[in-house]
Amino acid sequence: MKRLLLSLLAAIALPNSVNANIQIKDRLDTPHINFISQRAIANVDLEFDEPSGLVFDVDKKSLWTVSDDTSKLFNLDLKGDINRKKTINSPLDESEGITLNKKRNLLVAVIESQYPKVVTVELDSGKYKNYLLSEMKNFSLIKKFFKLQTLNKSHGLEAITFLPEEETYIVAKQDFPAMLIKINGELNKILSFRKIEKFSNYENQLNSFDISGLDYDVLNKKIWILSGLNREIYIYDWDSNTIINQYKIPYMNWAGGIAVNYDDNKFHIVTDVDNEEPMLFVHSYNPELIYQNK
Repeated sequence: MKRLLLSLLAAIALPNSVNANIQIKDRLDTPHINFISQRAIANVDLEFDEPSGLVFDVDKKSLWTVSDDTSKLFNLDLKGDINRKKTINSPLDESEGITLNKKRNLLVAVIESQYPKVVTVELDSGKYKNYLLSEMKNFSLIKKFFKLQTLNKSHGLEAITFLPEEETYIVAKQDFPAMLIKINGELNKILSFRKIEKFSNYENQLNSFDISGLDYDVLNKKIWILSGLNREIYIYDWDSNTIINQYKIPYMNWAGGIAVNYDDNKFHIVTDVDNEEPMLFVHSYNPELIYQNK
């Protein structure tokens, strides 16, 4: 996911790395968002050390995530401990994002390989199906943006979320350029896409914006976008193609997935950083403020 970028970012003036123990002055405490907790969540025994993507389970009492170097779907409790009984062995090697289709009882992931694809996994049986992006109708409209895939897989699909009222998926191309791509529920047709270039005020030498995580708030019909490179969260409205709000999270090294619980107004973020323990961060938010346009 991030190997190529890490070497390039060494020369870029990013905020200083912060120790896993967040200093009070570095916490994001605003009327909109408040820091609650953080915890290291690596599990060497289960090869869980590079979480990428995050989504709540059906009952919102646990989370699903993937580790991009391990072929498993990991179930975590809300503290970050792995539920071994629910964790699923899967074909999801190089998976980078995950969502839940509650109606069809499916976990749905994106694969960042040279041939980007979406994979569905039945929660009950573990049966899976592959859907190559290149075989979807209308792929020709975005084919040119995936030329780098023939050389390096690191600029491919990175995140996914599900819009239940439409029964559609939105998948994210990580960068060069960052894109949001809407796909139908049958995963055989690209419906529309948005090329993202200027979400952030942050400017870097790569002249790039990255998307590392997505989640959808059904109640407010807004998409939460996570940028690991920029260390920011964006509240995005698809219909108006507008960023409602954006928030800097300076203490968070390479956030890799976000899950929003709009029932209790909290969100969880996992981080995936080379040579550092992955972390689970928990924040609360004020829905009356966060969805107001600045």
